[in-house]
Amino acid sequence: MSGRDESVRLADRLESALLTDLQHQNGGRCLNCTPDGCKQNDWAQAELAAHSEMQRRSATPQLTTEHERGDPR
Repeated sequence: MSGRDESVRLADRLESALLTDLQHQNGGRCLNCTPDGCKQNDWAQAELAAHSEMQRRSATPQLTTEHERGDPR
């Protein structure tokens, strides 16, 4: 995909991040790697961390009812 055609769907970003992570495991490299590191892998790690945080937040109840808080209304 070109920069203009890139998908912004969460599933596509997550799949790309997972594939990038897999490529870099055990010292693997990709075409974007330089002696100073890899911006693609940096992006992938940030994307995976954001996804993990999103999952953690969605698993934690944020709202409670008045009954759950003890309000007798």
